[in-house]
Amino acid sequence: HYDAQVTWDPKLTPSVALGVTTAILGNCGFGIAPCPPRLRETMLKNLSVVEGMDLDALLAGTRWEFESFADYLDALERIRPYANVGVLAGHSCIRIAAMGEEASVRKAPTPAELETMQALLREALQAGAAGFASSFSPNHSGWGGLPMPSTIASDPEVRLLLRELRQHGKGIFVIASG
Repeated sequence: HYDAQVTWDPKLTPSVALGVTTAILGNCGFGIAPCPPRLRETMLKNLSVVEGMDLDALLAGTRWEFESFADYLDALERIRPYANVGVLAGHSCIRIAAMGEEASVRKAPTPAELETMQALLREALQAGAAGFASSFSPNHSGWGGLPMPSTIASDPEVRLLLRELRQHGKGIFVIASG
């Protein structure tokens, strides 16, 4: 989970030094894009807990030169990480971007929020996302002990989002099932 770290550490320390040549970001549906500016702290708080990262380091270090998934991929091109990097569009990120802080407590998105989630996933896939990732693991808790957003999503929500992947005609679906 170098999603935030790559913005300040293109060496992907320590993995590259240990021989890692490829990193896939967005695993388990977690990451930092897309992310409206008003939700940056929420996104980083969740990432800090689920990945055991220091929140102060994330808040101080993350270079927000992007908002959309496409902008994030453009930022990675400018950063030029030492390893090959692929990025999955993350369900929890998309849910937070569409539903705000309620994404971890409200199971059912509104029809408009569902449409926004579909559009965000479509945009990510068109920009170059390697696929779509989600987590249903009860072990994935976010800030304040709240569940990570994707873990409370309904099966119909997931199926609706998977239609975007199917319509795109390529990409993978990755699940952390717990």
